[in-house]
Amino acid sequence: MRLLLRAYPTNEHSAFGRYAVVELDDEALKRIAARRKLFLAAHEQDSQLNEMYFWGSTAEFYGDNFDEDDDTEESFDGALDGEEWVEIPADFDTTSGNDDEDSVDRTDCDQLVVRKEGVAWYAADHYGDVTTMTVVVTYDKLFKDKL
Repeated sequence: MRLLLRAYPTNEHSAFGRYAVVELDDEALKRIAARRKLFLAAHEQDSQLNEMYFWGSTAEFYGDNFDEDDDTEESFDGALDGEEWVEIPADFDTTSGNDDEDSVDRTDCDQLVVRKEGVAWYAADHYGDVTTMTVVVTYDKLFKDKL
């Protein structure tokens, strides 16, 4: 499963991390399910627990490195079509007039955020003081009929 998500940087004037692409294979989904169980067990002990952060995020963030001369950002917006997140095909083009490596925003502290209702992805800008977080993907959508 490959997802395209909207993300919201802490600085509204920053282009960093406005979109994220997440690749979720069976292993990643199993890891999310295990982390959800861990969250629910901890939440049962302390109802004030709101979210847990885990290292090893699988998101790639986009926004800073879009070329002004191409339509990559429009392609992302078109795929989202007003939604907060969508499943995209494996061949969805994320490059921005340069090679794929240059299109992805450089991030630090990438983490998976586990909440009661679903998961999100978080990262900090490698070159600045901006952080970003995706919208939450609910477990019922993430696991479809597997829960």
